[in-house]
Amino acid sequence: MSRRSRWSFLRNTRPKAVLVAEGDSWFSYPIETNILEELEKKYEVKETATTGDTLEEMAYSAQQINELIECLPPKDNPPKAILFSGGGNDFASALETILNYKGSDPSALNQAIFDEVIDVRLKNAYIKLINRVTCASKELYDNQKIPILIHGYDYPIPDGRGVEIAEFRFSGPWLKPAFKKKGYNNLEHNTKIMEEVIDRFNTMLKQLADKKFDHVKHVDLRNCLNRSLRGKAYRKHWDDELHPTSDGFEKIAKKFHAQIKQLPNPRVK
Repeated sequence: MSRRSRWSFLRNTRPKAVLVAEGDSWFSYPIETNILEELEKKYEVKETATTGDTLEEMAYSAQQINELIECLPPKDNPPKAILFSGGGNDFASALETILNYKGSDPSALNQAIFDEVIDVRLKNAYIKLINRVTCASKELYDNQKIPILIHGYDYPIPDGRGVEIAEFRFSGPWLKPAFKKKGYNNLEHNTKIMEEVIDRFNTMLKQLADKKFDHVKHVDLRNCLNRSLRGKAYRKHWDDELHPTSDGFEKIAKKFHAQIKQLPNPRVK
């Protein structure tokens, strides 16, 4: 065997780095591919992600926390990173409450309720989840802080599409009904409102990563996917109101991979 062939063989048989993940349908979307399925092409992924899960369920359900901790690999093989995907189902279910009735206030968003959802409920849930998993991983890996990656989604288009197979709707829509009930029927206007929601959520997550936790990294997925309303071009990357297409998930997974590659390899003792 030549030196080049021997090196190629060793490179191809080298064990994959391990990722541990908990999350919602962006990690477990059953219709198209999803982020984790794309990352499995490069990493060994251990996950407890479940479609429809809220961030608060992940943070406060003892069963879900224990299942996640059980996913942590043995002491002699620490994960490269722990990935979380959560919050989308929380603010989608709260959207009707967050929105003011059209004409009742200059702003479409009720700022007091909006603040409560993003900067109190979701922020506290993420802090709880991160602290619990960090403590468990430090105990297992000799006080080592395993990097944690969090994300705040891309800008969704509230066009009323749900999850459909062969024209049969399984779930959704999640966004347009709330806008319609509160009197907002312009897709361009409603899309801008969702941009404000996503920006605010990402701002909160970035503050956690920059100021609260030194081992947490924010993966900014905004403007990763096509969101042009012209000719419905956004449908190339958005399968429905909340979920990307396979092409969309592939682009998003590449952003995760780019950030994971920059992380240091975990210490093995």
